[in-house]
Amino acid sequence: MATIDENKLKKLTDGEIVHALLKRDSTVTRWFFYKKCYPLFKAAFKKFKPSFEEHRILIDNELDLIHEIYSHVMFPSENGKCALDTFGFSSTLTNWLKVVTKNYCLQCIKLKPIIITLVKTNPDGDNFIPNEPSIGIDGYNLAFSDIEKVIDMVHLPRNRKILYIHYIEKQTSEEAAAELEITKAAYDNALSRAKKEFHELIKIHLK
Repeated sequence: MATIDENKLKKLTDGEIVHALLKRDSTVTRWFFYKKCYPLFKAAFKKFKPSFEEHRILIDNELDLIHEIYSHVMFPSENGKCALDTFGFSSTLTNWLKVVTKNYCLQCIKLKPIIITLVKTNPDGDNFIPNEPSIGIDGYNLAFSDIEKVIDMVHLPRNRKILYIHYIEKQTSEEAAAELEITKAAYDNALSRAKKEFHELIKIHLK
């Protein structure tokens, strides 16, 4: 869809918006998530911020929440369809997104990390396994088997998949974006957020 002014955007029906979002129309996507629905995300973040902080959920502001919800509704699942494909027009698109956002926030809070013991790669460590290969990951020295263990601790299946693609399959951003049927920019943003939790989990379990 060509660039259009905001008055035309405001006249789009829910069906037209859904169609444009599924086609990854950047103009409609930016307007819908970052402008039309910004008050929705702002209110949700304000409501859930105390719980995010209590449970160490790495959603620090409204933009983080927008990025999370965008990924949640737009990334395809194992059956190849994304959550937006399930929108049945039984309510307005904005109300549907409001419910999706609330449920997503509640899901994040309810999920608990799995506590595991990572293999120490320092030869002076009590649990060091001499024959266990060690790999440098983002400044951390991890036993190879522990990379997958840490990925398994990540809260959301989508983020686990992104980290697996990045660290285990070692796909480039372009290859991963193509596999997930999203733009490279969207993938890079999602990977950055997934890495934040990945790093936090490493720091917790390597104390």
